[in-house]
Amino acid sequence: MFANMRQVLNLLTVLFVLSPFGIQAQEEAAQNIDSVYVNLYFNPQLLLSSPSSGKSISQSSLASQQPGQLSAVVNTVPGVRMEERSPGSYRFTLRGSTIRSPFGVRNLKVYWGDIPLTDAGGNTYLNLIDPSFLESIEILKGPDASVYGPNSAGVIRLVPRGSNYQQGGNQVDVQLSGGSFGRFDQQAHLSYSPSDKYHFSMGQVFNRADNYRDQSALNKKSFYTFHQWDPSIKHSFKMHLLLSDMHYETPGGLTIDQMNENPKGSRPAAGNNPSAKEQHAGTYNKTILGGLTHQMTVLPNLSLNSSIFGSYTDFRNPFITNYEYRFENNLGLRAYLNYQKSLSREYSLDVQAGIEGQWANHQIRNQDNDNGTPTGLQTEDKLGNHIFNTFLKMTLNKHDLWSLEASLGHNNHGLYFSQQYPEEIGKTNITLKDNWMPRLAYSYRVHPQHALRLSISKGFSLPTLAEVRSSDQKINTDLKAEQGINYELGWRWHSRSQRVRTDLSAYYYLLNDGIVRSIDENGNDYYQNAGEIEQKAIELNTLLQLIKPKETGFLQSINWDMGLTLQDYKFKSYQIAGENYDNNRVTSTPRTTISNTLSISSNNKWQLNILHYYSSDIPLDDANTVFAESYHLLQAKLLRQLPLAKGKQLTVFAGADNLLNQKYSMGNDINAFGGRFFNPAPSRNFYAGLSLLIK
Repeated sequence: MFANMRQVLNLLTVLFVLSPFGIQAQEEAAQNIDSVYVNLYFNPQLLLSSPSSGKSISQSSLASQQPGQLSAVVNTVPGVRMEERSPGSYRFTLRGSTIRSPFGVRNLKVYWGDIPLTDAGGNTYLNLIDPSFLESIEILKGPDASVYGPNSAGVIRLVPRGSNYQQGGNQVDVQLSGGSFGRFDQQAHLSYSPSDKYHFSMGQVFNRADNYRDQSALNKKSFYTFHQWDPSIKHSFKMHLLLSDMHYETPGGLTIDQMNENPKGSRPAAGNNPSAKEQHAGTYNKTILGGLTHQMTVLPNLSLNSSIFGSYTDFRNPFITNYEYRFENNLGLRAYLNYQKSLSREYSLDVQAGIEGQWANHQIRNQDNDNGTPTGLQTEDKLGNHIFNTFLKMTLNKHDLWSLEASLGHNNHGLYFSQQYPEEIGKTNITLKDNWMPRLAYSYRVHPQHALRLSISKGFSLPTLAEVRSSDQKINTDLKAEQGINYELGWRWHSRSQRVRTDLSAYYYLLNDGIVRSIDENGNDYYQNAGEIEQKAIELNTLLQLIKPKETGFLQSINWDMGLTLQDYKFKSYQIAGENYDNNRVTSTPRTTISNTLSISSNNKWQLNILHYYSSDIPLDDANTVFAESYHLLQAKLLRQLPLAKGKQLTVFAGADNLLNQKYSMGNDINAFGGRFFNPAPSRNFYAGLSLLIK
């Protein structure tokens, strides 16, 4: 039966790919294309004629699947891949592979509202942000963001819920849900405007689960608040604050035989190493992140935007071979001038010039792990770094016809370390070569419904502190930054009726000194540079409005969204330890991913969201001798809105994940010692819940 079902899904996949329709912005289908903007580049920018490859994920899309789950919706974006080794343990990549990501985010820069979530050490604790905290996610793909400092893949902006208070108004929202494997989620949100000059929003979330595999429980408590005060038309203040206390267990990788025998099992004892369960393997993360932004109008066409921000993280990681403590302090500032001028009825000029500086100071201690209890001291080090970015960006527009962008960023960075144990070694400074990141992009609107774009840009990504001092507890002073030039062509189109929208991108990116992850015999990770990595890809995004919104009849609307990614990623030059991996596929990168989302709404407040995701096979080692099999993932969520008294609405919902009960591994351990590559994903599971909205 399942073999036949797989054949049917493969046929549907081919039909979806051959469809002539497409879209870039995932917004309500009834919305006029000219109102679809991205805000990452300082000022709202019309997506159709933007010279950048980007996508905006709306709040309704984020809420279309299981509460607390981000990966399913994010994976609908072509060029984006999000994995979970275990619940709470995220991997995230944008136009790249996860070869740098044992658990985490690499190659890109993430912002929480107006302040960086990516700290000076290169860490991005994306798992601290609950999807319900977000109003939208804005994504710029490719190394086209020199104005945001070092990155080789792009920039993501997480827009806090309630930050656009003119849309939402005053409201309270409370939600409860539960599901398979002991899952429980509770959410509460408030958005309120005491006056026309002051607004605030806040949200609180609690998640807990036993989860599918042994030693994979999750317990997470998070809180955020956003405040905006506009004392006059010339001044605006914003404040962001995020608090999170999270613990998740890590079951560890399995061999193929262990996965087939018991996919629910955690990593067993092997040789002299105890099991993941015996060592209480997991992660504890307590983080506070905050920032204050001031926007001031200096002249009618000139404004100054300045921010200060900082974070503190108390991080603990009981592992098979040690118990790690990390105490991370981060501080930063960002300021830029924004100049906008209409040169004539046809031409306008935008100029931004600014700085962003970040400083990190991390203390890292490793102790023996005695069944989850830290004992004897192994090593203790202090590491710190700074990243200082200055940038200039100019945009010349001929309205409704073309846009020309040029930007240049200069990055200054340095690293220091000192050792306290086992031997006291004084402070050692490592000076890294300054780097320039230029970008040139052009978009031409050949027709009111068509726009072509092209760009050339340099990507540059520093090794993170977690890579310089990885879990093997050695300081790697030989690790280089990865960098390369990206060439890209794109085409956007929407139909005259606005019911069909398309975005197609093709790029070639040659990455030098690409950073790859390896594992030693004890399961500790360490990092190396991999010569040249050649990245060629095509991305297509589709939105088709099958039924135009209407107020009569049963069906109100049917929308179909499709994403396709074709990636040809190869090691062009990679020889290490006597092995030659030239022309091998890049580890942990599927050649093809396809997503299909069908949203059906009725006039009596029913809504059904169905999501299908396909991934081709994935090489799990640099030698390309072990592969994770391809899989199809099918999810669905049904909800009903029930109006109550005036201003109140009750919503009940139920859903299912992995409806086809596929046996697959998501978040594989690459180059794993002993063949422990696989982290089995949950079998078919269900959830249900309700929410109350009061306006």
